[in-house]
Amino acid sequence: MTVYTTRPLEWAALAGILILAVALRMGAPGIAEFRRDEANLSVRALNFVHGQESFPLLGIDSSVGIRNGPVTIWLLAIPYLFTSDPTIATQFIGLLNVISVLGVYWIARRYYGPLAAVVAGLLFAVSPWSIIYSRRIWNPDLLPIFIVLTLATGFLGFLEGKKWAQLVHLPLLALTGQIHYGTFMLIPITAYLIWVGRRRLTRAFALSIVLALLTFAPYVIGSIQSGSFTAESIQKVLAAGKASNDQNAVTFSDTTFRYANFVIAGTDLHQIIGAQGALDYLKSISSNVTFPILHFLPLAVIVAALWLMVRAVRRRDGRTPVDISLLLLLILTPAVYLVTWTRMNIYYLVPMLPAVFLVFMVRVIGQINSATHCPCVRQRAGNCDRRIAVVEPAGNAQLFQHAHHHGWRQRTT
Repeated sequence: MTVYTTRPLEWAALAGILILAVALRMGAPGIAEFRRDEANLSVRALNFVHGQESFPLLGIDSSVGIRNGPVTIWLLAIPYLFTSDPTIATQFIGLLNVISVLGVYWIARRYYGPLAAVVAGLLFAVSPWSIIYSRRIWNPDLLPIFIVLTLATGFLGFLEGKKWAQLVHLPLLALTGQIHYGTFMLIPITAYLIWVGRRRLTRAFALSIVLALLTFAPYVIGSIQSGSFTAESIQKVLAAGKASNDQNAVTFSDTTFRYANFVIAGTDLHQIIGAQGALDYLKSISSNVTFPILHFLPLAVIVAALWLMVRAVRRRDGRTPVDISLLLLLILTPAVYLVTWTRMNIYYLVPMLPAVFLVFMVRVIGQINSATHCPCVRQRAGNCDRRIAVVEPAGNAQLFQHAHHHGWRQRTT
């Protein structure tokens, strides 16, 4: 790991990225979805805070019929301890997602350098779908911060031998899995990092196993009490998963990659503001410029991932385990839904978003570094980066303006 000196220009860039992240995730707090899940989570957290419910052992139902863990309710108890206003709880979720942007910046800077941090942090800060899933009182909206923290502690603990990171990594993994089951692809990443850093393991890691089991214990106890582990309950869950997918049978489908394409590109946003506002929104943006650039992004991420794969095979160095971990998160997240064991939902892809821009950034910086000897190429690369960086915030601002105009405010359904 190279130690970089922080310069005033970098501090200014970081401040700009965080201002963007705050504006897009915490601005216009009245514009947010508030439906059944949000209401149920809020009521559970309020009941817990006011002593009307004992310590939560289970969360709300998941889309596959299994109860989620109680971690989301535990976290929501923090804002609801001070107020019953769901707007404040929404702002709390937004703040955690701002911290996740800072976490992506930190990972990129520590392992790839300041320029990489600025590129990855900026793209993640303005990524439309990462913004959409950062403004709701909902389990998926809590995932980015826990994904980033789990990755960061894995790198620090098993690649750098930091004892405190080894201590908290497994408990963080257990908490993340209880927020949403879609994060189980982190398990092979953790296993890989432990294997790579097996000679750096300390007693703190052994203690972390105990802490992780204790963290998971409330959910296990709640599931046993509710009969979730009985054969009948398991059969109901399997039947519900089969009935929920579009084909009503277990087959292979490319839906996950089609969803991943527009989640990475930040397109198809019009679907969240309904038919009335969609056409006006699409007319308001410069489609001749915006959409070709945004559709280029998934292809660029694929090229970057392939380049990292080749690099991991041909060259092994200190950053290779970081590269492989990011690739695993990027690939495994959509890959597990190639088989239609459940209906595919967009928010299942939220865990991969930090990896998307970290992987993309690695290739961009590699290309820029290889072209630094040529001023004309360096200028073109700079113009391209600025073009992408300007288009996405502009599109996001127009989206929120249309959402406000067409009445997409907090509501209960």
